[in-house]
Amino acid sequence: MKETHKTYITKNCFLKVFSINAKDEEYSYHLDSNSRLIKVLEGTGWSIKFKNKTAKQIGPGSVIHISKRAIHKLIKGTSNLKVQVLEL
Repeated sequence: MKETHKTYITKNCFLKVFSINAKDEEYSYHLDSNSRLIKVLEGTGWSIKFKNKTAKQIGPGSVIHISKRAIHKLIKGTSNLKVQVLEL
């Protein structure tokens, strides 16, 4: 997954920005190496989709838990998506 910017706050917490200019194919289904807790800080129109589940719209204030075994992807919105990621 392509990111435009990643800034570490601590060893297991960082800010990450996903670009609306990235190709749709770059936001494909994948697994993360760790479980994560994600808080959306900025971005409009984005959704997260877990495999075999309905996509869920996310926006500022949304908090999502992603298990390291959960296959998921982002669906692009109308502005860049900025999130805070805590690796569990």
